[in-house]
Amino acid sequence: KIPFFFSAILSSITFLIFHIATYGNIVSSSGAFLTAGIMGMVFAYQTKYTNSVIPAVVTHMFLNLLIGNYLPFSVIV
Repeated sequence: KIPFFFSAILSSITFLIFHIATYGNIVSSSGAFLTAGIMGMVFAYQTKYTNSVIPAVVTHMFLNLLIGNYLPFSVIV
């Protein structure tokens, strides 16, 4: 069995990879990549401690709504 920390890292890297198309160039968007990696870890911990993926999905939807509609830029998490 893989320890949770390592599986959370793998999950956050996967989350980051799936968001590459949104952020574009890794050099010019390094802050966005770091944010996606951190949020991937947050979502992994949410899923572990609630034993459900629903809180992570709701958080992701809320952040997309917040960032997409209320901030002066529209980078989707």
